[in-house]
Amino acid sequence: MLELAKDTDHGGRVNFRSLKEAYQARYLRDAGVWTDLSRGPQGSDFLDGAQPWDLKTETSNPITSNAGYSDERMHQKIQSKLDRGIHVAIDQTALHPEDRERLRNLIANHSEWRGKVFAFESRATPSTMRQWRSTGSR
Repeated sequence: MLELAKDTDHGGRVNFRSLKEAYQARYLRDAGVWTDLSRGPQGSDFLDGAQPWDLKTETSNPITSNAGYSDERMHQKIQSKLDRGIHVAIDQTALHPEDRERLRNLIANHSEWRGKVFAFESRATPSTMRQWRSTGSR
């Protein structure tokens, strides 16, 4: 777990955020969404095989520098990563139901993102998560 928590964007340091990301990545691997998990190169968080992924955690409630969920801001974050060949997994567990629905709609309205972007809830069952991987609907 500590190896997965070594954040390449921060000199390989482990902190609360990088450890949380490592737990989220292990959750996705254990659920069968990712199969060949390792820490990713700079600019991404993890690799599933050779594919770099960035893991985002979104919240509806403003905390520190985050003003809460915004479709426009999320679109910019996703597109920025995709433009660099990095796929995006978004933990939506801390979103209010209406924001989860807005995020799902944002992803669904971009067919070019299919297989490259998905949102998940860390409390979902492994069988549900395997369906997300195969269908692209999260």
